[in-house]
Amino acid sequence: MARPQVPLEAIRQIEELWAMNPTQSALQIRIKYLRYSQAHQIGSRKVQMIIANARQINQRYLAFHPYPWKPWSDSNENSDDSNYLLEINATSLHTYERGLYEHEASWAKRLRASLTGLSKRAQCLMIFAYGAREEIANRLNYQSIYTSDLDNILATKPWQHPILGEEDANAQDLDPHLYPEIPEQFVWTCFLENPSVNLPRIQEIFGLPGDWDIHTLLAVYATTKS
Repeated sequence: MARPQVPLEAIRQIEELWAMNPTQSALQIRIKYLRYSQAHQIGSRKVQMIIANARQINQRYLAFHPYPWKPWSDSNENSDDSNYLLEINATSLHTYERGLYEHEASWAKRLRASLTGLSKRAQCLMIFAYGAREEIANRLNYQSIYTSDLDNILATKPWQHPILGEEDANAQDLDPHLYPEIPEQFVWTCFLENPSVNLPRIQEIFGLPGDWDIHTLLAVYATTKS
């Protein structure tokens, strides 16, 4: 009997987990994938093959090399931007034990206004998420950077009004259909990178209670997919 084909969605998820950090081993990526998705179980050998193919793509096209951000290196940067980047970089060093990269600093300046109301630590999480999407797009030679789910978070700012049911949203003059669910990809990939630090930031961004269990998201997601 022929073995079932691995769904394209599963292959994409594994490739993107690799592209976020190419130094990871196939075993590390498989563990992350199995925590990230219960939709398809996959063996170690297949994960190795998917990653080997992704590495070939990485070699065929211009590899993406993130460079550390250095203060005062951009003469076109205004004083407000410089001050903001210094604050975000200091927060990143304290919380995540590493400073900003140049492409993240560019995203930070573009996202700054949309992140108003979040703590600096939660702002770091959103900046990192956009930066990671840029890394993925470059390393896997995507034609464009996928940010639709992240854009919806910024558009609706759930930290200002936690995700609501349709009746509650109408009462507050919000569009309940604009952003109806928590984006699984954003939450899980952020959580997997640094669970103990990122979970409180995820809860803050979405206005979730402190006792919210991230595994409830996966359970709900699996139910909607079945």
